[in-house]
Amino acid sequence: LVLYKVISGNSANMSDEFTFSVKIDGESGEKYYVEFGSYETGNFVKTSENPIVLTSGTAQDVTLGNNDAIKIYGLDSNDAYTIEEKGDNTNGYTLKIDDVADDDGITNGVISADKVIKYENNKEAATPTGIAMTVAPYIIMVAAAAGVAVLFLRRRNNEF
Repeated sequence: LVLYKVISGNSANMSDEFTFSVKIDGESGEKYYVEFGSYETGNFVKTSENPIVLTSGTAQDVTLGNNDAIKIYGLDSNDAYTIEEKGDNTNGYTLKIDDVADDDGITNGVISADKVIKYENNKEAATPTGIAMTVAPYIIMVAAAAGVAVLFLRRRNNEF
């Protein structure tokens, strides 16, 4: 099972990190090995030598930033997983899980084959297009024309 994080959008902070609660439900006391890395071009790339161990039935918090990933080893078919992103829709972000909009940040299922889960937080800001782009150019042209008119049409007072 691979879980990876993507941060996107024109207003997103690419250094933001998000906390995930990961829980695997398998046989009582079963242990699962978790490596940290990144997810690049469809492949998990290990980047840390500090793995953690999950115990069946116990949730573990992990923190992931942009393009960070975890890979969980030792899963059996029919092991169940529950993953929750805490604070997923805070700070103006909207969440998609596997490219589908999500409101609660929770995904779960049963392992039947290798699985990759993508969490994407997107933050977009509207581009200001109001008066500055529609009316301002015309105001500037009228002001320039008035300035030229004042310069050429003023009355000359020549006193000797």
